[in-house]
Amino acid sequence: MTRRFGLMVLAAAALVAPLAANAETTPAPAAEVKKETGLASPKEGELTPEEKTEREGRKSCKVAVCAALRNKAAGDDITCDITKSFRKTQLDKLVGKAKVSWPWGRVVCKSNVKLTREALIKGVHRVTRIFG
Repeated sequence: MTRRFGLMVLAAAALVAPLAANAETTPAPAAEVKKETGLASPKEGELTPEEKTEREGRKSCKVAVCAALRNKAAGDDITCDITKSFRKTQLDKLVGKAKVSWPWGRVVCKSNVKLTREALIKGVHRVTRIFG
């Protein structure tokens, strides 16, 4: 169980850390959001086509990393372009917990993940020695 946890932590850190480092804020007026997505303000549970595409991209990157970890044989390195958008309503809820407001529009975080298979496997091997 500890080994699996260590692997999940390593994979999550490899995918999420570059997002925080390359975050870009993009103010978007309501008219621009409506023009881009076709919806003025989608309901909280509904995803826009853009958000669905982003989610599928992140999922395919996670699958590639997990496949590389399970199959340690030689293969191609892993490269992914990850995008995560946050709606203004999501950001209002998030920063509202700290009792501040979000005066800008949506935020788009983009990252290019480039992992060599060798480095990924070495890192996991090191983590399993530490936690295992």
